[in-house]
Amino acid sequence: MNNSLLPFSLPALFLGVLSLVSSAVAGEADDCLRNKMLEGYAQGWSVRTSTSASLREGESRVYSVTLYKGAEYQIFACADAQAVDVRLVLHDADGQVLVNEDVVDRQPVLSYTAPATATYYVAVHAADTVSEEAKAAIGMAVTWRQSP
Repeated sequence: MNNSLLPFSLPALFLGVLSLVSSAVAGEADDCLRNKMLEGYAQGWSVRTSTSASLREGESRVYSVTLYKGAEYQIFACADAQAVDVRLVLHDADGQVLVNEDVVDRQPVLSYTAPATATYYVAVHAADTVSEEAKAAIGMAVTWRQSP
């Protein structure tokens, strides 16, 4: 492929994704998410999607994402200091749990290789915050690379 035909460079596109994330996630969560995406990029991972939310204790957000057969995925979240525990769960279209992370952590990570191209669902859950009134900023990204 002739890269000169592209209207943008891949690093510029990646930095554009980071700037969108920067405007959506505050402070510590933003820095963590940006660093994880940059570290992954340096290791051959590409960003599939990223998003953010501000969640109170017990609240969740569920995001749909198409995963492609044979690709290896890392799904990670970063929360600010208002969070004590963030949970990630990957579901299939039938609601079956495929992978979950259930360790007390503000930066959970899931790894998954898709057996089929399909729509999957990533649930981000603020399991515990510093207080019932606290709202935690949580960024989540799905990264991928082709399996060797």
